[in-house]
Amino acid sequence: MPALMPTTNVTRRGTVLTLEDGWDAFITRRITLTSNSGAALKAEGSDHLIRVHGYLSGTTYGIDMGAGRNATGNVLEVNAQGDVLAAFMAVLMRGTSRLVNSGEITGSAFGLGLQTGAKGPGDWVQ
Repeated sequence: MPALMPTTNVTRRGTVLTLEDGWDAFITRRITLTSNSGAALKAEGSDHLIRVHGYLSGTTYGIDMGAGRNATGNVLEVNAQGDVLAAFMAVLMRGTSRLVNSGEITGSAFGLGLQTGAKGPGDWVQ
């Protein structure tokens, strides 16, 4: 799978980093991605591995993972030095996903949102 590893700090409006289906991301220490009006990182579809050792911050989401409840194979690892923050929800995970958190996941409204199940309007766990 292709992998993205930002090498500079970025602050801007909208989504800062978008991963296509099957792409991975590694956010190293001392790297900061900040969205002033959206998500710092959006992982569309399935089969992503995201490792956070740096800082992700967004107004809507720090990380928005999975394009729908049918997404599979997504993994989020937040290292002890990693921070994922948002004014609304720090991490939104859709579908079948795995989370390993040793760092900070903090949202002003919600830290973590999970949308699972393939039938009906969707089941939310927050």
